[in-house]
Amino acid sequence: MTCVTNTFTIGGTVTGLNGAGLVLQNNGGDDQPITADGSFSFTAQEDGSIFAVTVLTQPTDLSQTCSVSNGSGTLAGADVGNVQVTCVTEQFTVGGTVSGLTGTGLVLQNNGGDDLPIAADGPFSFPTALDDGSAYAVAVRTQPSTARDQQCTVSNGSGTLTGADVTNVAVSCVDITLGLSTTDLDLGLVFLGADGRRTITVTNTGTADLILTDISAPVAPFGLAGGSCQPLPITLAAGESCTIDVNFNPTAAGTFSDQLVISSNATSSPDTIELRGSSNFEPLVVTTLSSLGLLMLIALSLLIGVLAMRRMA
Repeated sequence: MTCVTNTFTIGGTVTGLNGAGLVLQNNGGDDQPITADGSFSFTAQEDGSIFAVTVLTQPTDLSQTCSVSNGSGTLAGADVGNVQVTCVTEQFTVGGTVSGLTGTGLVLQNNGGDDLPIAADGPFSFPTALDDGSAYAVAVRTQPSTARDQQCTVSNGSGTLTGADVTNVAVSCVDITLGLSTTDLDLGLVFLGADGRRTITVTNTGTADLILTDISAPVAPFGLAGGSCQPLPITLAAGESCTIDVNFNPTAAGTFSDQLVISSNATSSPDTIELRGSSNFEPLVVTTLSSLGLLMLIALSLLIGVLAMRRMA
């Protein structure tokens, strides 16, 4: 009579697998590539023999760590089916560096949430780590000083995690600046009832959008006379300009002064332009002589000259 030892299989279930490349082995061999969640089984072995299931290769295209429970023991007259392989995706953080920040109130966010207040230049990292393979999108939720004084922009702000922390997101903050063709506008001497006019040029001298929100109208005899800066609000891209026309229409003699105030999202806002002007009475108007009158005047002058010469003789 020949006796043969019965053989039994060792297997179980894989859960949480999202990557590729997982390889299990039993007793240092019998490699079993695993491509998806579900059941697995190694080659049968004799009853009474020991088994030891381990991970030979962790998933590679997505950073995961797979661990084995109930993975070792001795066959005892039955298949082993309770080996559990659990895979957990590794997590990584998203961050970078802020530069040029001088204002207050900057808030960044990632994927529409995970708000991160930023107080100063330097490195930053969002508090919530993300699973490897996740998408990220860093944006500015709140500009410094409630969108006044500075504008911050994000570069390298979106992508997909690939097995490492993201540290190259760059947030650059720049001043919003306004340039004026003059800050002291002298409209000169204007006669009563006449109208003096000058033009002011407003230029966005920064690299972010300049938004003009208000131009205060000066009191009489000064006034606004149009220009391309109106109607408000108006947005000027970097390097763009617009004009403000100011008139001076005095109704009394004297010296006058006032201010024109421009409000915007520029660092210097509100910007003030000093206005000056003076007025005098209208000049004496000389009536133009007709041709006949001019001839008579010439003849009279000649006659007076002849009489004067005779007296001298």
